[in-house]
Amino acid sequence: MTALDATHLALRFEGVTCTFAASIAAQPSFTAVRGVSLRVAAGEFVSVVGPTGCGKSTLLNVAAGLLEPSAGHVRVFGLPLQGINRRAGYMFQTESLMPWRTALQNVMAGLEFRGLADARRQAEVWLKRVGLGGFGDRYPHQLSGGMRKRTSLAQTLALDPDLILMDEPFSALDVQTRQLMENELLELWAGKRKAVLFITHDLDEAIALSDRVIVLSAGPASFPIGEFAIDLPRPRDVAEVRTAPRFIELHRAIWAVLREEVLKGYQQQLAA
Repeated sequence: MTALDATHLALRFEGVTCTFAASIAAQPSFTAVRGVSLRVAAGEFVSVVGPTGCGKSTLLNVAAGLLEPSAGHVRVFGLPLQGINRRAGYMFQTESLMPWRTALQNVMAGLEFRGLADARRQAEVWLKRVGLGGFGDRYPHQLSGGMRKRTSLAQTLALDPDLILMDEPFSALDVQTRQLMENELLELWAGKRKAVLFITHDLDEAIALSDRVIVLSAGPASFPIGEFAIDLPRPRDVAEVRTAPRFIELHRAIWAVLREEVLKGYQQQLAA
């Protein structure tokens, strides 16, 4: 990779290894990922797929600065990552909304933390952009699962991060709501083309959303074993694109690499 290319990288992992000490002294340490090198260019949508327990979320936590690698290093827009990644927004798999705050107040939270005088106005704008303009006074328990995910999406994007980290954000939703959320995400992403690192178990989802898909091996000590450019035209509708002949070709090619690793991961779960 040339120096010119490096200046356009939003995120770069170089030989990242994450080893965790055992909770019991007699047990060996555990290496989640080993020697991982990957990149996400500015404006690029990259998904990572792999078997359960292969360290996908570990890599996302490293990118967020929540976890320091045991070896290797991370660069964010060409600079070494030290501490929390201030240029990233993180959308978690689990519920991250504060139950004592309304939808509007949840979206405002990060903006208020940054001391923005117009936090309320910006939060209202983002709630409208995700289709919740009339629900700002509702508390999380008064919202459906899809509405809570929309609120979390608004909460993340309102901060205008240069890099968006997403950990299986739509996995708990029903199929129809999930497809609606995926299309909303693509529409919002197309507006500003921020870099995205997206973690998912769903290969269809990864192909439908992404510019590139990276496949991780089964754990422990997972590492990338495949990288695929997704050359489907944009804009995309995630339901319609699944019927395209090229989508089917890509799915077959990626699954040919992923299938054996999924079986390995399944056997490991049974053995445990």
